[in-house]
Amino acid sequence: MPEGFGAAQRRKKGSPVFVLMPVDAVDEEGKVRRKKIMMHSLRALALAEVEGVVIEVWWGLVERDQPGAYNWQPYLELVQMAVKSGLKVRVVLAFHESGRGPGDPNRISLPNWVLNEIDKDPDLAYCDRFRLVQTHLSLWVSLNFTGLQDFQLVQGL
Repeated sequence: MPEGFGAAQRRKKGSPVFVLMPVDAVDEEGKVRRKKIMMHSLRALALAEVEGVVIEVWWGLVERDQPGAYNWQPYLELVQMAVKSGLKVRVVLAFHESGRGPGDPNRISLPNWVLNEIDKDPDLAYCDRFRLVQTHLSLWVSLNFTGLQDFQLVQGL
């Protein structure tokens, strides 16, 4: 990599800029989409003196089929591509659904095993005042992520 190409060398003053990666950077099969185009885009961002990128890591893709079975590979590949381009990386963990529903080509759902649990007990999901189930876990279910195992309501959480 040429000298002065990395994020630390680019920014002289001002606020750092981080660009959000496309929501569909990783497909439902757990593969990075359009790798060549992605690499060219990352290099263009570096040349434009962007500090780094933000990658949304989707729970529905990482732990898709069963609790405790993780596939981090496509996200690790994105991180390597960004770093190779001289960009810093920030990661956001997304524990919700993306898209407008089953017909949306960019839809990312909750993990399949979580959806199965919600089918058995709809109260595990957030409901609005009209009792319409949303594809977000209720806050009290999410307490498990903070280590409060006494409240384990969904297998695997």
